[in-house]
Amino acid sequence: MHTRIAVDCLTCGHSASIGQDELPSIGLAEDTPLVVLTKRLTCRTCGSGSVRAFRYVEDEEAPPLIPRG
Repeated sequence: MHTRIAVDCLTCGHSASIGQDELPSIGLAEDTPLVVLTKRLTCRTCGSGSVRAFRYVEDEEAPPLIPRG
């Protein structure tokens, strides 16, 4: 099973996700607390720093999370 982090912009609603194992590529440890991660993020769409994040386990039998457009 693969752990991912879903991120939602609280201003415009843009959504994205990143694999927990991809965090080192942006200079963070895989076990970085979400509060630390969210303080470093800004929305790609509107530039807001107001985001929320949660971890989830990607289940191959469940449908994937699809970002809201």
